[in-house]
Amino acid sequence: KVHNKPLFIIYRASLIPMCDSMLRFWNREAQEYGWEGIHFVETMTMFENIRMSNCFDARIEFEPLYTIGHHLGIPKKGMRYIKKQIRFALEKWGYPIPNIILNRINYDLIWHNILARKRKREIPVYLGAFTDWDNTPRRKEDALMIMGADPAKFEQYLKQQIEIAKERKSELLFINAWNEWAEGAYLEPDERYGYQYLEALRRAMRL
Repeated sequence: KVHNKPLFIIYRASLIPMCDSMLRFWNREAQEYGWEGIHFVETMTMFENIRMSNCFDARIEFEPLYTIGHHLGIPKKGMRYIKKQIRFALEKWGYPIPNIILNRINYDLIWHNILARKRKREIPVYLGAFTDWDNTPRRKEDALMIMGADPAKFEQYLKQQIEIAKERKSELLFINAWNEWAEGAYLEPDERYGYQYLEALRRAMRL
């Protein structure tokens, strides 16, 4: 809870019809049960990046997609066009058409943009962090792959992000993710690193 309000996060609020009315109704219901209301938090992603309702109390930087979509200028539609042209050329000349993945981004580049960001203070923003990203299990040739991640880098970047959150007097920081296996973003142990990401998280939180 935040100020006796249960914290409730909404992903892509722009897709919800009558979002304002829904949030106001839920607030009234919560108040009837003795709470101060609900602490609604809007997720900032690579999609729309404007406040969808004044009923939200805060926002979350959903990493790495928020940075990729709004601070690196990755032309997602442009990539799809290039892939389409490559497939067309290969098909025309009779070559086999492979799965083509062009969206590869450097892990350090994304984190450097996250840590250097200047943020406005007009509404509380909870900072984000991420372990890794590779959604080829879901997207196949349209996947986005981040290259160069490892637990040691994650630990060092997370320490810096925690310090920034402290400077902003923010008690919350959101990590993507605990078990997002289909998108290659997870803290749970795996065969490659074992418990190293969880151990990195523990060390970073000892600041």
